[in-house]
Amino acid sequence: MVSEPSTASNGGEATELMQRALTFHKEGTLDEAARLYQTILGMDAGHFEARHMLGAVMLQRGQFDEAIVLISGALQTRPDSFHALCDAGFAFLLAHRMDEAVQHYGKALAIQSDDIDARFQRGNALAALGRFDEALTDYDRSIALKPDFADALANRGKAALALNRVDEAIANLERALVIRPDFVEALHDLGRALASQQRYDEAIVCFDGVLTSRPNSYDALNARGNAFRAMGQHDAAIASYDAAILMSPEDPALYYNRGA
Repeated sequence: MVSEPSTASNGGEATELMQRALTFHKEGTLDEAARLYQTILGMDAGHFEARHMLGAVMLQRGQFDEAIVLISGALQTRPDSFHALCDAGFAFLLAHRMDEAVQHYGKALAIQSDDIDARFQRGNALAALGRFDEALTDYDRSIALKPDFADALANRGKAALALNRVDEAIANLERALVIRPDFVEALHDLGRALASQQRYDEAIVCFDGVLTSRPNSYDALNARGNAFRAMGQHDAAIASYDAAILMSPEDPALYYNRGA
């Protein structure tokens, strides 16, 4: 999530331009905000807020490499800026540079240890690195701070499932779904967890629920096919695999599963 720093005076004209830029930014008029941030940087290349917030614009546009360069440049001026560290962490996360995301969120949490979003996002980066035990610690802290945090509960469940702590995973995912009944990703992972315990009937109910919301989900179709096959319902399994193949005809795993 893009943060908004407090503005600091850097001359009257720059301060006025910064206020206008932030107004455009809040309104979602990103092109005009970016133009004003660039104008400020033309006046003062070391202007922290302008460089940081121009990086935030790039982050919102999905231009992650540009965002990283700009926000990292801002951090050279203020290396202890909590908001810039979080935005850099998020940019690295979205750019799939997980080690650097963990590093920047770690620095941010050294400043504000109980920030829920920073704790949650570091957990996501750790999970992406396969460091699931560490991810669970961050998710646990996020949930302690915000017990109805459905995303943290669901991601904790997914990490617990990766560690084969299936009962924990099911409890987390079910709790997430109580909070947010339309949470499709949590429902899919709950189906996976139930299938791992050979509770195939319950798993199929979950996958059917996913397909009600996302009928073209080849992951759910494939998983449902696997559950039907494990139950010996081969015709139903083939029907699911065939539907999945229509969605993703280049996935060799689907053909393997269908022919297994």
